[in-house]
Formats: sequence, C-alpha cells, structure tokens
Amino acid sequence: MSNKYLPYRGVPEFSWIVAERTCNTFRDADCVIFFTGRRGVGKSVNSIGLAEAVAENIAKMIGGIASDYFTPNNIKTVSRTGGMEILSSDTLLKEHSVLVIDDAQISIGARRSTTNENQIINDLVTICRPFKSVLIFNSVFHANIDKGTRSLADFIVTVKSSNTFTKQSLMKVYTYEVSDSGMEIKRFLTWKDENGKKHRIKYWIGTLPSPDLLKAYNKMRRENSINLVHESREKYLEQKDKGTDTGTKKGSIGAIIEKNREKATQLKDQGKSMRAIARELNMTDYQTTRCLSKG
Repeated sequence: MSNKYLPYRGVPEFSWIVAERTCNTFRDADCVIFFTGRRGVGKSVNSIGLAEAVAENIAKMIGGIASDYFTPNNIKTVSRTGGMEILSSDTLLKEHSVLVIDDAQISIGARRSTTNENQIINDLVTICRPFKSVLIFNSVFHANIDKGTRSLADFIVTVKSSNTFTKQSLMKVYTYEVSDSGMEIKRFLTWKDENGKKHRIKYWIGTLPSPDLLKAYNKMRRENSINLVHESREKYLEQKDKGTDTGTKKGSIGAIIEKNREKATQLKDQGKSMRAIARELNMTDYQTTRCLSKG
C-alpha cells in the first residue's frame, strides 16, 4: 500500500527509487537493503510495506501486477529451514522478484563470518544479482551484521521511532559502501529544490503493507514462533539422547531422521517444498531439514 505522505516536496517515495534502480536499463542492477532498529520499532511491518510498494512500482514500470513480484511466500527467515526454502525456490530465478528476510540475526564479528546465516545471505546476493532482484534484510542493530555482510548492502535503513496509532515509522536511509581501506561510508540521499539547491534527505516516512498482507505475515510469524519452540525442544532431546546412548533408539531424533531421510529426499527431488515434506511425513521443519542435510 503506497504511502501518499511525503516529507520532502518533489522527492519520490523510497520504494520508487529502489524499483527504478532495478528497472532502469542503463543501471541493470539488483538492490540489497538492510533494515535495522531496536525491537518493536516497526522494522518488519515497514520493510514488508516497502517490499509491497516496490513491487507496485516495478509493475508500473515494466508491466504486470504487484503480486507477480512479491507475495507472502517471498517473506522468509534466515534459519536452517528458511534458508533452504529460499535457496531452493524458483522465486530466485524470476527477474525483479522482491524478497524480505525477516529477523536476520546475523552473527557478530569476523570470527563468525562463515556461519550458516552469513553464507545464506552471501549465496542469496550472488544468485539474485543477475536477476535484478530486491533483497530486504531485517536485524535489530546495525552492529549485529557482520562487516563482510554489511559490505553487500546498497542501502541501510535505520528505523528510529514508530507511531503507536498509525504503526508508521520514522526512518533514516543511507547509501552504503566500504572504501578500499576498509572504512565504512554512509551517506544521506540528496535532492534539489526548485531553485537548484541540494538538500540532504534526513528522514523518511515508513510505508505500511496492505491489510491482507499484514494478516498473512502475522500468521506466518506465529507459525515460525511455534516451530522455534518445537525445534528447541527437539535439540534438547537430541543432546539428551547423545548423552545416554547412540541417539538412535526408537522414537529418538536420530531414529526419526534415519527412518525418513530417503523418503524426504525423494519428495524434495519431486519438487515438494519443505513444509509439504514435513506435513506428508508428519515431521517438524527442523526434522525435515535434518533429513535433507548432508551431515
């Protein structure tokens, strides 16, 4: 849902700037955006609203409708399950697709730069570049994002505050680059007024998603939270099994994985999604991921 209020007269919406970057034949570029800000300030809602607005602008620029480029299925989390779903999805192979990676709790420091989360992000950016996609990542703090991963960003969006009643947020948007010496450079976007004078754009107003999209997102987030509880319980039981026996007794995590590994692999080769495999084999997402992992 496009936000009609613009704090700077004559300046296009940020969503238009992002869409134009990927649709402009002279640029022919993708776009990577990191949303940061404290918990509860509106990162998720406003990043999804931005994604929907970007898709609307892309549709206006090159044809089609917004849902051709962004749907609730384009919202994922950086996790073992979410990452595998993203990387095995045909969505990545569609030009100008818009993806939101929610709750990207990316590891701190160079020592953790090879973690699954950072590797997923690196792979996503590499795959999406030739398809001119838009990738939007959320993380609580800018400093939580590994420096190597930060260098992939085209824009950093810092959500400063949220209106309790309207749910819209006040944001700062920077272009982002890393110099040859390793110095991180953030710059405000600029515009020229009717007299040709250049100004820095210090604040932007967040864009809210449509009610249907917000409802779908809230449902997905609740399901993810339930899965997280189940995964945590299973990991605990798995560690407990390892401490008492080989972890392959009947009913243990190891036994469930060994029993279903071959069938899960067959279903994946048939093109079934992670969720579909989990439902068919009566397993959780975590168990399904373990079945399909190489280890």
